[in-house]
Amino acid sequence: MHRGLQTRTALTDLLNGVNAARKRVTSTSRVARVPKLVVKIAPDLSEPELLDIASVIKECEVDGVIVSNTTISRPSSLINCTFYQTIDRTQC
Repeated sequence: MHRGLQTRTALTDLLNGVNAARKRVTSTSRVARVPKLVVKIAPDLSEPELLDIASVIKECEVDGVIVSNTTISRPSSLINCTFYQTIDRTQC
């Protein structure tokens, strides 16, 4: 799986577009404040990727960051019992 939207350029372009839309919503409707912007990032990014993302998040006025367990690299020592429940229940 490729996480192309987490590159510096793609993320900057995306967040600038979202911020422009947030400002339009506020100025053209009865919304009292700009909606919050939260970005979810992958937990298995390299340090240079994390530094790029942190810089973009700061520049683009992001309100929050979510990091969760959606890694694309999983150690072989971890077993996904839910996966085996649909394939072969004897594995867990």
